[in-house]
Amino acid sequence: MINIRKSNCIKLLVPFLFLITTASPGWAIFGPGCQCGTIGSFHQSTRYHVSKEATRAARDIIEALQAHSRQQSSYLDRQVEAQKRLVDGEQQNHSMRLREEFRAEAESGRYDPNGDFCHLVDLSLIRERNRVKKVPPQIITRAVGDWSGGKPEIVRKNGIHLAAWLHREKETIGSIGTVERPTTDWGLVNDHATIAAGQPKVMEAVYRLVANTVDPLPPIPLSEKNLQTPGGLSEAVLRDSIAARKQAATSLIEFAIGLSLPSESSDGYMALAEQSHYQYEIPDRISRLQALDIRSSAYFSPTVETLQARHEKNERALLQDLIDLNSLNTRLNYLRLVQETRTSIALAAILGTITDNSYGNIAPQ
Repeated sequence: MINIRKSNCIKLLVPFLFLITTASPGWAIFGPGCQCGTIGSFHQSTRYHVSKEATRAARDIIEALQAHSRQQSSYLDRQVEAQKRLVDGEQQNHSMRLREEFRAEAESGRYDPNGDFCHLVDLSLIRERNRVKKVPPQIITRAVGDWSGGKPEIVRKNGIHLAAWLHREKETIGSIGTVERPTTDWGLVNDHATIAAGQPKVMEAVYRLVANTVDPLPPIPLSEKNLQTPGGLSEAVLRDSIAARKQAATSLIEFAIGLSLPSESSDGYMALAEQSHYQYEIPDRISRLQALDIRSSAYFSPTVETLQARHEKNERALLQDLIDLNSLNTRLNYLRLVQETRTSIALAAILGTITDNSYGNIAPQ
């Protein structure tokens, strides 16, 4: 009974499945009376409309994104430009501030050249253009050496003739300036920053002053006949030792006098002397000693105006002043070294004189 029913159901379903598989969807759903073309047209139209709207929406989205991107890029550009303007403004303000600071420093005189340095430059140029021929070296030593060696005829005469000649020379020279006895008064040298070597009788008085100090009455020179005797040879040896010691004294004196002899033009030193309370006379040619005196007086005894100008100097100008002072000290130290060297020789000569004839009485066997 059950098998009969299954077979009948199968027989009924086979035609229906055939219709489903072979008929169109519209026909299968709505039956044979449905307008499938109209529905397909509506479906096609709907799909086109949906595609069109989707495309438009996508285009709108893209345009919106592009507009947003352009707006964002424009905003970033404006932000970068604003930041750049801020930086440029800060740099410009910094530059203007530095310019104002440098202008204020320049107006305050910080970058002004040092007036004293300009004076030193002028002195250097003047020295280069107007070199003054110095007194030949050892001229005093040679003159006194010739006197002690008996080269002048009056020395060979000696005795009363020499004494009378020295007296007449002293009277002939007379007084020089404020020095009444220049052949015996060392004020002729020590009281003058620059010895007036160009004036008449001054150098003659200097020679006699040195000779009167070292060897006022030299002995009669030994003759060839004297040198052929034992006593003459002994006297020659003794005179050589005395001459060496007098030479040491004369060399020391000449160094001191040489510092006061005219050596360079005074052009340029006038302006330096006006910066201090310098009271000595400044001749056309000044000595090395007076040159150092003028340059050091500008620092040691400055005027009120010089002090005020120094107070307003900048760091570079003050540094140049320190360099100038250091150069002066260096030069003074060198001159002191030379003097001490000659002084040590003179002291050795004095020591030798003190120890003369101090030997014992024991005769060598």
